Formats: sequence, structure tokens, C-alpha cells
Amino acid sequence: MLLSWVDVTHAQADADKAIAAHDYRLLGIHGYSVDMYGAPQSAEDGANGCGLKMIEGTSDVKYSDDTYDRPRAYAKRYNERILARTNCLATK
Repeated sequence: MLLSWVDVTHAQADADKAIAAHDYRLLGIHGYSVDMYGAPQSAEDGANGCGLKMIEGTSDVKYSDDTYDRPRAYAKRYNERILARTNCLATK
């Protein structure tokens, strides 16, 4: 399954690895529009210097918890960690 790598318990450690690699992009969820859980609306509107990377295989259609709830929980924890440890929202 495409989303089998998404493990909510690893979200903060994965964010720390990204930060160490100077990758401050926030995670987005595919849907009718892009959702960036754990980020303020200003980030979703593109008013940030963080950047964006999408979690491939996500959708706004709930097929199962694995394809809907888990990626959202992962993105929320990941994005909160990126925002807590960087000032990427302040740079554009």
C-alpha cells in the first residue's frame, strides 16, 4: 500500500531528520484543496517560506483509517514539529 510508511509515532523524528537536512517543507494532504494539518491558515494560503510537499496517495475521500485518519495525524505532528523548531513561516 502506498501509505504503509506513514507511522504517526515517527512523525516528530521524521521532521527532525528533515530539519537536519534543511528541508522545512510542510506536509499537505490531497483533496478538493490542499490541507496542511497542524499549520495556521496563513501557511495554507501560501503565505510562508516553508514550502510544501504532498503525502502521495492521500485524498479527501475516506476509504479507511489508514488512508484518511493516519496521514492527517502524521501531517499534524510533523508540521507542528517543523513550525516549532524553525522560523520558516517568518520567511517568504
